[in-house]
Order: sequence, then C-alpha cells, then structure tokens
Amino acid sequence: RSCCGDVAGDAEGNQPGGRSGGDPEMPRVEITKTLQDRKLAGWVHQALASSSAGASEPECTGFMATARSQLHISTAKGYPLCQHKQAARRADRLAYPLTTSDKFEAIAWEQRFCRTCLSKCPASFLPQ
Repeated sequence: RSCCGDVAGDAEGNQPGGRSGGDPEMPRVEITKTLQDRKLAGWVHQALASSSAGASEPECTGFMATARSQLHISTAKGYPLCQHKQAARRADRLAYPLTTSDKFEAIAWEQRFCRTCLSKCPASFLPQ
C-alpha cells in the first residue's frame, strides 16, 4: 500500500480512505478533515508564506576553460559558476580563458567538467 493511498486511492483501484491490506496499527489520516482545522490551516499558510528556497544561482551563459584548467560553466559576469561568490580578484583566476556558448564546442575542447559547476548548473547545461 502506498503512503498516499488514503488521499488518492491506491494501485489496486481502492477508493481514498480504504483499509484493504493496510497496517492495522497505522492511523488513518483524512486530509480534508485535517485541513478543516483552522489552527492547522493557519499554521500551514504561515509556514508556506515564510519559507524560501534560498538564493538562486546566477544566470549561466556558456562555458570557459584554459589549456590547464577544467571546463567551467561561466556566469553573466564572466566568472566560473563554482567561484561566483568569491571576491572579484579571487573569482577571476582563469587567465585568458577560451569561452563559448555552444555545449558541443566546449565538449570538443576535451577538458574534464568541473564537478562543482555541474552540481550548480541548470539541466540544459549538462553534458549528454
């Protein structure tokens, strides 16, 4: 039985709230009745309104690398994505890098991708 069986039914086609095959020790939760409780609904609304996902990463514009560096993803300011939070003089460590906005051209440079840049970049910049 799935964890969401009480809300949307389960794979066997049982209706929401059905008890077939479930754990008799597991309490039955009915979402609609729970959300009717005004205190809980207020708390859920406040929690959602005050939460945030944190600061987003800067816009990625292309790729950059030197003959001796890894392949980095570049930001709009011209810094590698992995170093965008550092001071300008520290983030600008790649001297005269090759730059491109074409993923396939960057791959043709045959440099290893920076793992930190890959972990922060949008999926559209990931190598295939």
